[in-house]
Amino acid sequence: MQRIGINGHRPDALVPASSRGAGRWVFGVALAAALLIGGRASAQHVDVQVQVVANTIVTGRINFSVPPPFPIEPNVRVFSAVFGDSGVGSFTSNPGFNAPTGTMPTGTIVGFNILDALRKWNGADFSTIPAERLSINLSTTTRMTPAMADQFVAGFSFVAADSQGSFHQHLNYFLNPPQSLGVYALKLELTAPGSGIAGSAPFWVVFRQGNTAQLMQQQSDAVNYLNALLEPPACPGDADGDHAVGITDIAVLIQHWGQSVTPGTNGDLNEDGVVGIGDVAIVIQNWGEACS
Repeated sequence: MQRIGINGHRPDALVPASSRGAGRWVFGVALAAALLIGGRASAQHVDVQVQVVANTIVTGRINFSVPPPFPIEPNVRVFSAVFGDSGVGSFTSNPGFNAPTGTMPTGTIVGFNILDALRKWNGADFSTIPAERLSINLSTTTRMTPAMADQFVAGFSFVAADSQGSFHQHLNYFLNPPQSLGVYALKLELTAPGSGIAGSAPFWVVFRQGNTAQLMQQQSDAVNYLNALLEPPACPGDADGDHAVGITDIAVLIQHWGQSVTPGTNGDLNEDGVVGIGDVAIVIQNWGEACS
């Protein structure tokens, strides 16, 4: 299926970015235009910047708040997008995925996995699983979010690093019927199969369906909510947030033992998405500590 996103070119899976020179030129023009338009436009289209740190994929974004050359802010794990930004309702090709020169060895293949059902913002959190499911598509390959919570869906490889170790690629995101207005969260991870490079930590794309001021505020609130969940506890080992490490923190770990959780929440002190022995080790290491 041909992509009809704002960059004006069709991205083919596993095609090195060096063969898409015209697409890069158009991307550069679009980026410049976004900077001229200002903060709101760039906030709606911020590509996931892919880096490799300690042989692990790390997601980030370009920091436009400082003078150029704009640095990449690492360890960003919540991104925003808007359905209909290309003029086609319930569809977007944003965010894209961009890796600067020298990120990976030439030919390294990058893919994704879906880690949870599509979630919908209910004004307080993302505990709601809506009737809608989301499809991710590139060329003739499609994956759909699962219907139930915490289910894993294997994605597909969608780009290969070019001769400079870089890439730029967009996927297609479709919100399936009933396509109701609201704010939705998609949980993903990036992988580099067969490369020896470890996959990324989970990250989220928060999509907005609709353009009212109320929905824009809801999207902002939802992004802030997810970012707050990813903040480390007040001190290492403090699972219950009482600014001290002790028996009550062990109780939190026991309550959620073995569960897959949002990284950094419900006793997941090492932010690997699972409550287990690694989290107990952090509590023991900091036993009796107190902090403000």
